[in-house]
Formats: sequence, C-alpha cells, structure tokens
Amino acid sequence: MRERLRKLSLTGKIAKPEDIAHAVVFLLENDHITGEVVDVNGGRLMD
Repeated sequence: MRERLRKLSLTGKIAKPEDIAHAVVFLLENDHITGEVVDVNGGRLMD
C-alpha cells in the first residue's frame, strides 16, 4: 500500500510527520496568512 501511494505522488515520496510540522510552523509564523488550507500531499491532489 505504501509503495502504491508513493507512486501516486508527484515527488515520489510519502510525507513524514516533519513535513507536516514544517507546513504548520510556516502558517503559524506568518501573520498575513489567514483561513488557508494547505494540502501537504506531494502533489497527489491538485485543485
């Protein structure tokens, strides 16, 4: 299952918890970004 998910990603990787944490810290440290949803999915879902 993990290999299948990895192949679906444009980056060819599965996000690690640290990747999610970096996105959260980025949003928390920026006072000018409000009400956003950030998909940390390696390009698997592109809206």
